[in-house]
Amino acid sequence: LIVAAMLTAFAIVLARWAGHRRMLLNSLQLNRLPLHPDIHRIVGAFAATMLLPVELGVGRTFADLAAAEQRRFTEHAAHNLISGVEVSRELARRRGTTRPVGPVVFQSTLGMDAAMGERQPESAGPLGEITFDDFYHQLRTPQVALEARLYEVHGEMAVVFSLVTELFEAEQVDAAFAEFVQLIQALAEGPGWDQVMDV
Repeated sequence: LIVAAMLTAFAIVLARWAGHRRMLLNSLQLNRLPLHPDIHRIVGAFAATMLLPVELGVGRTFADLAAAEQRRFTEHAAHNLISGVEVSRELARRRGTTRPVGPVVFQSTLGMDAAMGERQPESAGPLGEITFDDFYHQLRTPQVALEARLYEVHGEMAVVFSLVTELFEAEQVDAAFAEFVQLIQALAEGPGWDQVMDV
C-alpha cells in the first residue's frame, strides 16, 4: 500500500498544480515473466513501462483515494504483457499525434528490498560507502517532462523530482515538491490519512 499511497500523493499534487483530477501517469514496473525455469538466474533489467490512468474523486479522504488507486494499479499491472510503450503508440496513432501521451512518470522502489528478503547495500566494497549526500541526476529519458522517484537510502525515504527545466517555471516545481513532501509528512505522522483531500 505504500507505493499506492505515494502515487496518490503525487497525483493529488499534480491535480492541484494542473487544475484537473484526471490524468495519465507513466510508471516503470518490474516484469520478469516466468518464461523459463532458470529465469531467476538471468541478470538483466526486466522492466516495462505501464500507463496508469488516475481519477481522483471529490470529497474523499486520502485513505479512500489511495485504496482506489491501489485497486486501479493492481488491475493495470495484471495486463503486463502489453507495455506502456505499445499503449502509448496506439493512443498516439488514434489521436493522430506525435506528442508523448504519458510525459509524467511516477517511479518507486519503496519496499523492494524488504519484499526480496534483503537489506539495501551500504557499501560498494573497494569503491567505498554508498551515500546520496552529493547525488546528482539529470533526466535523460526521451518523452519525459517530469519524473518523481522514490527510493530508500539507509532506512529513510528519498524523494527526487527530475524534469526538463525548459518546460516548467522553477517556482512552480519548487512549490509542487514542497507540497508533495508536506503531504508525505502528514501521512507519516498519521492524521493525513483521514483528511478529506482538496483536489
